[in-house]
Amino acid sequence: MVSQELKGRRGKQADGTAKTRQVYLGCVFTQHRTDEKGHPVRDYESTTYVSSFKSVDAFGPLLRQEAIRRGMGSAGKVMVLIDGAAGLENMGRQCFKDFLQIVDFFHALEHAGQVLDALIGKVHPDYKKRLRRWAKRLLKDKVQSLIQEAANNALANRSQQPWSRHWVTSFATRAGCNMEPFEQRAILHRFRCG
Repeated sequence: MVSQELKGRRGKQADGTAKTRQVYLGCVFTQHRTDEKGHPVRDYESTTYVSSFKSVDAFGPLLRQEAIRRGMGSAGKVMVLIDGAAGLENMGRQCFKDFLQIVDFFHALEHAGQVLDALIGKVHPDYKKRLRRWAKRLLKDKVQSLIQEAANNALANRSQQPWSRHWVTSFATRAGCNMEPFEQRAILHRFRCG
């Protein structure tokens, strides 16, 4: 990171300066075919990128402009890939209204891990085993049953883990109402928002 981009930024170093800063990166691409398993495959050399040090409120319109330039208005399906952070989810709703939002598998599992940690704690002997089982359920489009299991556990253990209900609610909000497998090797998942 060049020093001029860090001027005035508060950081975590002992003197309060920053070595890094947040950057938003978005990409726009097309997919017209599927592989032998029926998963969509990104069109060769179809990806363009948009990046910015600006706020998420300023970044969203930049990404939307690029999507419009690339033909979003005539696309059969438009999806927005996010990490599940509230700011990006809000940007998706504002700049890509009525389109499908996608939370990548890595972050979906991270959110599920936070729920499991709130329910039983990371030191619980079954934590890793249950998290692996939850990962398989995410990959097999079993989000609804996963949310229901987590909600039932949160209600049963309310006195032991007061934050568990918050994490279950947060995960359910990010997971939305329907989830279908998406992209090669099922590494991404669609989460209907709204």
